[in-house]
Amino acid sequence: PVKSYYRPDFDAHQAVYHRSQRRRRLLVVARRGGVILALGAAIALCSAAWAALGPGWVRARLSSLRLFRIETMQVSGNRILTSATVLATAGLRAGESLVGLDLVAARARLVAHPRVREASLRRRLPGTIVVEIVERVPCVIVRADRDYLVDAEGAIITAAAPGTQPDLPVLTGIEVVSGMLAAHGAAGLAGLGAGRVARFE
Repeated sequence: PVKSYYRPDFDAHQAVYHRSQRRRRLLVVARRGGVILALGAAIALCSAAWAALGPGWVRARLSSLRLFRIETMQVSGNRILTSATVLATAGLRAGESLVGLDLVAARARLVAHPRVREASLRRRLPGTIVVEIVERVPCVIVRADRDYLVDAEGAIITAAAPGTQPDLPVLTGIEVVSGMLAAHGAAGLAGLGAGRVARFE
């Protein structure tokens, strides 16, 4: 005789299994729907507050949330300047609002620093500011009233320390006015050539 493995309660077990699967799918849909409804309600509430109380009130409320406060500040691209100097120059401090932060003004303060050629800043949630800079690299020493380190764009980076032996080509005959090369001075950088000391007329 052929042995039968059919269980009389198989159909009942299958029905229970399918009911549990349907219940699980309904719970997943309900959770997703709840999240969507919550997000929609939050957006609607912010929109209503923006319209009724103005953008200043909304920014103030967002600034009070930990998610929108500066807790982490990342600096890259700096070799001479310390990260602390970069952050202080940009005017960035932990605990301040990400929402109210003026990135354009912070970048302007950075590129005004004689050591910084380019800078970019961006927000990243939660509570993070990312700062990237490109430092100016001295390529020549301009000998005027004192020795100045100058980059390839003709920008004066800093005065060379007195008595230091120059490791860079030296360019003379250029006037420095108010901390900047004279108008014709930057053109002399291109014609410096391979000489260690050159005079620009």
